[in-house]
Amino acid sequence: MRQPELAVWLCYLIVMSKTDDIAKINAGLAGLAEADVAYVADIVGSMTTSAEPLRALSQRERDRLAASRRDFAEGRTLTMEESARRTDALLARLKAQEHKSA
Repeated sequence: MRQPELAVWLCYLIVMSKTDDIAKINAGLAGLAEADVAYVADIVGSMTTSAEPLRALSQRERDRLAASRRDFAEGRTLTMEESARRTDALLARLKAQEHKSA
């Protein structure tokens, strides 16, 4: 759905202190469309009501998020259509692998 935006929010959650995070999120919310604010609220809601606690990210995951953040800042991004095509292709490959191993 909106994976690039989610990745950006996650990058901020990892790099900054909690107080900085909250201030940056609150400052950004005012400029968002109502639907986007609802989307952020859904993300936070799902993170706080999950039956399983969030696990700490591995160093590899933190490195990949940092690389994604640099890519995003330098304009190396995908359109939603490109992202959807890649996601569909990945899911098809995973489904095919699942059927082979079953």
